Amino acid sequence: MNIRKKPSQKIIANRSISQLRNGSDQEETEQLPKIKPKSVNRSSKKNFEIKKVRIKVAISVDKMEIINKQNKLSPIKQDESPQLSDRNQSPSSNVKKTNEENNRQNLKKSIQQDYEFDDNLENNLESYVKLYYSIVGLMDAMRKNVSDLVDQINRYLEVMDSIHFCQIEKLLIENSKQFRQILILIKIGIVVIINSFFDQHFYTSNVVNFKNILIYNLQNYLLLGDMILLKTQKQELQNIINQNKKYFGSKKVDQNTQIRQNVELLSGVYKSLTKQSKDLYQFICTYLKQIQYLQILESNLVLQNYISLYFTMQQSYHGLLGIPLICVANKPYLPREGSHELTLIVDMDETLIHFIDQTKSFLIRPYVEQFLQEMSNYYEITVFTAGLADYANWILDQVDKNKYIKYRLYRQHAMQYQNHFVKDLSRLGRNLKKVIIVDNIADNFQHQPENGIFIKTWYNDQDDKELQKLSIFLKKLAENGCEDVREVLKEYKSSQLSQM
Repeated sequence: MNIRKKPSQKIIANRSISQLRNGSDQEETEQLPKIKPKSVNRSSKKNFEIKKVRIKVAISVDKMEIINKQNKLSPIKQDESPQLSDRNQSPSSNVKKTNEENNRQNLKKSIQQDYEFDDNLENNLESYVKLYYSIVGLMDAMRKNVSDLVDQINRYLEVMDSIHFCQIEKLLIENSKQFRQILILIKIGIVVIINSFFDQHFYTSNVVNFKNILIYNLQNYLLLGDMILLKTQKQELQNIINQNKKYFGSKKVDQNTQIRQNVELLSGVYKSLTKQSKDLYQFICTYLKQIQYLQILESNLVLQNYISLYFTMQQSYHGLLGIPLICVANKPYLPREGSHELTLIVDMDETLIHFIDQTKSFLIRPYVEQFLQEMSNYYEITVFTAGLADYANWILDQVDKNKYIKYRLYRQHAMQYQNHFVKDLSRLGRNLKKVIIVDNIADNFQHQPENGIFIKTWYNDQDDKELQKLSIFLKKLAENGCEDVREVLKEYKSSQLSQM
């Protein structure tokens, strides 16, 4: 069936990836640049001037709200604002302060309930080492091209996603403020680099600044490692420190002073490099002031919630104009409680429908409605598409009028590696023993191939019966019950190969 109704919004039909062209490589900084926190001269006309930033401790409640053109971009709500000084506060201000503290406690309880993870010191130390190698990998990728850098950023985000360092935070209780500053500045640095991808000229003309961001963050990270080493004596950490003595700067400056100077310097760089992005700039200015008030898990959540929404909107605005896309969605993707024991993830383009660029309309694969209706009795159905949200929603609102599909996941939920949008099922928040994904591109579920069913790509064949045949198998699997769907899928794939 050819649906000729046109979308009310502009639809980006071209789903291929065009990578940024690399400008001529600028000279790379071999050694750590000399720190001048009070006044730093411009290294070239193309680079932003770095100025010293004074951070005020007290923040008024009014300044906590980030106002932007969408009125949606601020994850820092009034009830999450930091404590104000007790001096010169009115009774109503004290009541507001009490409410804020209560709300903060509720936020902590919510985080503990929604983000369960095993956290012990040994795991934290292993994660510290793993994150070190991720940062080094980013620095190495910066020497190559944007495609390699995007791959490395996605791999870095995968590592960072599962790290909270709660036990290290307790271990370094006397340096907890510095600990949070170091980790959060690393995260914001990655956000600043990602944001630059939306302007090819801006990225290529500021490569030296982006390299220096990674260098200063690595120095801070190693200084943090030195603090940890004093209390743990972990041998692998000792080896890393010994290998990177060149990043420790002048011996005449103590570690605390060096970290403080780097924090001032990086804060200035971040603000300079995001001034053209008003929403992100305002968020960073406010967020940097809040680090000392939030524990690492809380600060991670605030940052992740913001960048998820911000980059999703930016990617929607810019479409696919040569922009490498980063997975920015907050996990777990699905709510804690599932509607069924089994979860069925289904691709959209060339699996359920085929979009026609010329007419800006789409065809629906035969048996789609019957497939969705029958599967909804046995599975929690989620469509996972590499398309943008406005494009996908326009199609799914027409294809699934009876709401058989429980959830929708979009491009911001995928990880981009070269020319593929990988759909990482581990980010769903579901037991992988009970998850099946159906996709016409096997590379899209390469992280969990044992959970995947490859389906023939569909364009316009009205005699196609792939969904009808697939529904018979999936219904039988659900009715028979199984401890691990991956074992059943293994047998199913073997039988398919024998019939070829």
